[in-house]
Amino acid sequence: MEKRLSEVYILILNYNGWRDTVECLESVQRLTHLNYRIVVIDNGSTDGSLEKIKAWAAGKLSVESKFFAYDPSTKPVRLNDRVAAEAGGLAELEVERTRQYPPTV
Repeated sequence: MEKRLSEVYILILNYNGWRDTVECLESVQRLTHLNYRIVVIDNGSTDGSLEKIKAWAAGKLSVESKFFAYDPSTKPVRLNDRVAAEAGGLAELEVERTRQYPPTV
């Protein structure tokens, strides 16, 4: 029987703290666990956080930190916006996930 990695969801709450959120995302990208999903939840930020996080994910915003060295090779990062998430996510990711980690019955 094939051993499967448990799927892990990482929830990151953002509220007017895009820089902290991006530092957290950079850190999470260094995980060695291969089967994880990151969900960033914005709690109504008014400081432009969503635009900054999207720019970081697109590789258009590098962030300097004392905690990590910015790694442009991990960009772009695929994002679901609210509309796609509420509709169930990006179909191509679900197909890929099912192929890599078939559901158990």
